[in-house]
Amino acid sequence: MAINIDGVELARLAAFLDERCEADVVVPEEREGEKVSLRMRDSTVANVIEAAGLTIRDSEPPATTSAY
Repeated sequence: MAINIDGVELARLAAFLDERCEADVVVPEEREGEKVSLRMRDSTVANVIEAAGLTIRDSEPPATTSAY
């Protein structure tokens, strides 16, 4: 993946990456309105998420256990 952005809201970048990732991309609450700039080539989605300071959360539903 190549990415070249300047002054993009972190939430907008997170939404873009979330569409390309099986896990949910999460913006830390204290950084929601922050603007970021990134220039990366030959990177994975995970590398871009890490470079932007975003986090991921498993998008699968929690496992349930039976009481029986």
